[in-house]
Amino acid sequence: KTLGYKISSCHLMAVSSRRNKEKMFKLYNKNTLLKGLLVVCTAVLLFPLHSSAKESETSEMKMVQHVYINDDFVGSLTDEEDLQSSLEEKVENTKAAYPDAVINADSQVTLIPEHMFKEPDRDSLVIDKVIHDLKVKADAYEIMIDDEVVAYVSSKADAEEVIKSIFLQYVTEKELEQYEAGKQGKVNDTPENRVTEILLSKSLESKAAHVDPAKLIDVKEAVKLINEGTHVNAVYETKDQETLADIEDITDIEMTRLLELNPDINEETKLKSGTELQIEVPVAYLDIRVEREVIK
Repeated sequence: KTLGYKISSCHLMAVSSRRNKEKMFKLYNKNTLLKGLLVVCTAVLLFPLHSSAKESETSEMKMVQHVYINDDFVGSLTDEEDLQSSLEEKVENTKAAYPDAVINADSQVTLIPEHMFKEPDRDSLVIDKVIHDLKVKADAYEIMIDDEVVAYVSSKADAEEVIKSIFLQYVTEKELEQYEAGKQGKVNDTPENRVTEILLSKSLESKAAHVDPAKLIDVKEAVKLINEGTHVNAVYETKDQETLADIEDITDIEMTRLLELNPDINEETKLKSGTELQIEVPVAYLDIRVEREVIK
């Protein structure tokens, strides 16, 4: 009996244990099923949200214009029309100030478009910087002596007139016409005096350029500038009892310029004999020599 009891008890325990395992298995299955449903639901919810985020990002992309002046980056903006109107206003103001100049600023400003997520700079800041940095230039012709620019005029015709005016200081207009015709092989058979050669100590030519309109001068001013030549630095050694006023007359340099060149002195300074002063000496831009054939 005792043994039978033990067996019966063991049997009951085994049955109880099996039933508990079945309950646990059912509970595990229910939990697993719930977890699976949660995963599926979460995935279903997440996919539309992810797609919506992409659509939102795409909708936030903006067309941006990267602005360059020549090759220098200035900034990025979204409103190209505001920039264009500001440029036109600056050009018109420059034209009003220099009515004889041909003004053009378009070639200096370049816009490069790009779609971007990043918020661009404030348009007003970029436009203000463009207007500040942009140097509006005028079409011009530069007159060069040995590759050194000595003057700017408004047109090719003006540049040719300047060079012709320089030559006409040494030959007559008829002689110049005959000389140029001879260079082209058109020789006048009529026996008369003629210019055979016009020799320049340096080259004199012109070419197209774009410059600050304030630098443009007319033909008369350009000829005068070339005739006056340039200046080179030199040293003047004072003589006994000479004053700055005397040196001003001798060197033809204004007192203000003498003092600029010699900051260690003033108008009241008493100069000693042998004092060395810095001065400027005028030097011709070029020398012209004319050779003629004289018929006797």
